[in-house]
Amino acid sequence: MTDEQKYQTIVQANPELLTLIEDLDLIDPSTGRRFGVSEADERTRQKLVSVARRVLNKGRIYTSEQVISLLGEKLNITRERAVNGFEMMISSGVLTSGAGIRLSV
Repeated sequence: MTDEQKYQTIVQANPELLTLIEDLDLIDPSTGRRFGVSEADERTRQKLVSVARRVLNKGRIYTSEQVISLLGEKLNITRERAVNGFEMMISSGVLTSGAGIRLSV
């Protein structure tokens, strides 16, 4: 059984563990990655971080529409691609929402 399979088995038995790992952003010392995140997922997240840092200012708060618009303008992409990128940034934790959208990395 691979480490990933072991991880999935443990998380299925204890779903609260996944919440804890995500909330605390725990790192696997053997890989240097967050627990439960594959190398491909981590590469994608790092690409999203790079794009977000190029497009957004760290200290500023944005509306979701502003972020989507900036992604489209600065990257010269369609609105659909900008929306997809925005959603990926939110779901991967690169951007945080609350009282506005912020760059979290």
